[in-house]
Amino acid sequence: MPSTHWTDEPLSPGASTLVPSVAEQRQHIYILRIIRARTAVLLCAFLVLLLSAFLGVAGKYLNEKLDQEITDYQRLVIYFHIMSFTFLGITGLVGSIIAAVTNTEAMRSQLFAGLLGGHLIFGIISGAMCLHIIFRNTTSPERVASCSYLISTGAWKNLCNNGMLIKGLSLGTFEFAWMLEILSIYVAVKYATQLRQENNLKALY
Repeated sequence: MPSTHWTDEPLSPGASTLVPSVAEQRQHIYILRIIRARTAVLLCAFLVLLLSAFLGVAGKYLNEKLDQEITDYQRLVIYFHIMSFTFLGITGLVGSIIAAVTNTEAMRSQLFAGLLGGHLIFGIISGAMCLHIIFRNTTSPERVASCSYLISTGAWKNLCNNGMLIKGLSLGTFEFAWMLEILSIYVAVKYATQLRQENNLKALY
């Protein structure tokens, strides 16, 4: 649960003790009572950027490794996946910049939340399609052979023989990405709330 804390800073010489300025009395919203909302936005944006880079590179690797093993339809789904996480990476970069430079404009944090919300809907649909199309008939000899071709180790080949486990690991990765996006939306909205409260405080004085 987020909590709200007031930070009292020393008054500058000659400042009125009856009318505190925003700089002298700033409101901070904390996530889980320990992390400032702005710091949480920066951290989540960085994790989103890192995860999107990993999944995008994984998709590119998968496409290159299985170039002769997959159909054009499956290749299109992989490209769709790469584009989706490229957009997510750009969104994470935008969020990092917003958290680093924004200290007054609530709309910028809301923009980050909006971009994440749009990608979350898009990502769930594309992720479901990707899992369904790529992992159909996971126990077929052709699919096991394609999986085994990705990494030439005995452990990986044994893993490929358990198609449901591979599908489960892939689903878990997608679900982690979606949960991270939901968390990022939450902290971005909380940071926007903090900025609005500070702007309202400015308007009073």
